[in-house]
Amino acid sequence: MCRRSHGRHRCRSAWIGLALAGAAVSSSAHARTAVTAEDAAAFQERGHLLTRGTLDLETTGILAERLPRVLAEHGRRAFGGEGSEKEVRFTFAAHELDHWVKDFINSRDGPLWQAASSLVGGKELCVLMDRGFSKDPGDPETHWHRDDEAISLPGAHPSLRTVHAWIPMSKMGKDFGTLQYMVGTHRREYGMLETFMASLWGWDLTWWLTAPVAQDDAMDLGDIAWHDGWVVHSAGSNSADAVRDGYAVSFAY
Repeated sequence: MCRRSHGRHRCRSAWIGLALAGAAVSSSAHARTAVTAEDAAAFQERGHLLTRGTLDLETTGILAERLPRVLAEHGRRAFGGEGSEKEVRFTFAAHELDHWVKDFINSRDGPLWQAASSLVGGKELCVLMDRGFSKDPGDPETHWHRDDEAISLPGAHPSLRTVHAWIPMSKMGKDFGTLQYMVGTHRREYGMLETFMASLWGWDLTWWLTAPVAQDDAMDLGDIAWHDGWVVHSAGSNSADAVRDGYAVSFAY
């Protein structure tokens, strides 16, 4: 987990056991497109953001070559609930299965870390976990959820926040089952109307009635889909004729 020590966050090995020093990612793996102040403001307002060309093509090319083989071999079937059909295959701690992936997410000076830090106002980060997600053709929509609640983070460490990067392993549109979001549901405070509606019908229905839904589209190698750990989101169904592979890295701050 991540804990506070002398005003700073440190990563403990209970989650993924990363050795954050001595990363060996090539120095050529720098961001092609930096995250701007406007990007960070949009992320804070909406709870999600798609950044274009954040990773260079050399880095994403290696990821796209190595990770799908790892995910195909080690992926586990995930279900939305008892008796429901498979929604996705997931591979937890992918960095433990490929040394290059480990070096990639260990690189604090690389574009992934730099972009994540920029989106949360330059706060110190630690890697919370990493995993791969594969949607086979025909896999249905993933159930709506909040990542922080899914891992019981608020109860264990209520002061921690998270930001999540989702990296596509190929070009993909909505038909592949990209991530979709209830915009603005990452907020910790709501207006009087929303609060009143929630008192009558609960928050789930209130969000469905008030929050617009946005979905990532036209993703290319080098793009990253970001979301706040408190935003309600899911992934669409895969109606394409190919597997949708994505690599997710979660940061805590």
